[in-house]
Amino acid sequence: GIVKMSYLANGTTIKKGDQIVTSGLAVESGFGGKFPRGLPIGTVSAIKNSPYDVSLYAEVRPYVNPAKVRDVMVITDFRGKAEAAKESSSQINSSSSGASR
Repeated sequence: GIVKMSYLANGTTIKKGDQIVTSGLAVESGFGGKFPRGLPIGTVSAIKNSPYDVSLYAEVRPYVNPAKVRDVMVITDFRGKAEAAKESSSQINSSSSGASR
């Protein structure tokens, strides 16, 4: 499906194909926002004039179908991450050198 991003100023520099991400502004300003900066939302598929030509709106094709999202968990820190990074790095190095496990 498509989602609508409304109330864009007429001078907004947005174009088809642009990636839309969360701004994080409400979180950073202390207004109780829920989404940190930089979470990907989707790609602009069209830019159109609002019905009364006062502003623009963008049609955005989300990266996920919002109707099918049930639970989302974002992990920002976990124990053992140094070990996981080291193991991931060694797997990349061994596969690029032609070694197999």
